[in-house]
Amino acid sequence: MKILSFLLLILILWGCKNPNPDEKIENLTKKEIIELASEYYKALDRRKAFYLINKSLKKYENDRDLLVMRGFIQATMNGNNDSDTFCKDFEAASKRGYKIQADYLIGRLCEYVKRPLPIISLIELKHFLNGIAYGKNGKMSDALDEFTEAKVLNPNNYETLYYLSQINYIFIKDTTTAYRLIEKAISLNGHYSDGYMFRGKIKQSKANYIEAMNDYNKAIQYDSDNAEAYYLRGKLYFRLNLPEKGRSDLMTANSKGHPYAFKLLNRLE
Repeated sequence: MKILSFLLLILILWGCKNPNPDEKIENLTKKEIIELASEYYKALDRRKAFYLINKSLKKYENDRDLLVMRGFIQATMNGNNDSDTFCKDFEAASKRGYKIQADYLIGRLCEYVKRPLPIISLIELKHFLNGIAYGKNGKMSDALDEFTEAKVLNPNNYETLYYLSQINYIFIKDTTTAYRLIEKAISLNGHYSDGYMFRGKIKQSKANYIEAMNDYNKAIQYDSDNAEAYYLRGKLYFRLNLPEKGRSDLMTANSKGHPYAFKLLNRLE
């Protein structure tokens, strides 16, 4: 590992003096190329990172990891508004078996309202997306491992902390750790709607209804399209014997695509 790190450092230093940083990396493996590109990305030299990943796709044609990374680099380049270009990479990766990972990025970076990810390296991105995929497939132990790796690489990614909080709360049943993680996420991003929403859910489970309501209100304040926040607040309104407000929130949650809001509303009517 030390030898590889030294090699990558030499390549990075050499690359700073050479406009073609991959001119002599033909013998590097895909993993080594990704690690080198990740170092460039972390150093905010995204053009070199893109150049390396783009070049490697000529050798590893249609590789899913590389397609996702190339698209992500382009999406996060300053001044790049050509979403058609990088979204095509996500779509190609989706067709090649990375549907969950690629569709997640499409939803975050290709929709009308873009929501940036607090990712600082390409290796972190890979672990983060793998965590998303494992979680969607119900493989919570694997998701925990991937998000933990992502957290080691970037302790300040509030999205990673949010998912770790969910896993600890729902899968491990460790409410204390879950609360600590979501508190940290909110401290890193005071406008983090999902963070307030989930913290409210934890507070409600402890019968702290007023504090939970305050968190749901903040979640909706910072993201008026947060269907889950409307859903949870609607349920809480019914618990507090405020059915009109509860009905309104559940109807709003349903209109924003929540899968259970309409069924719950029918059951509570």
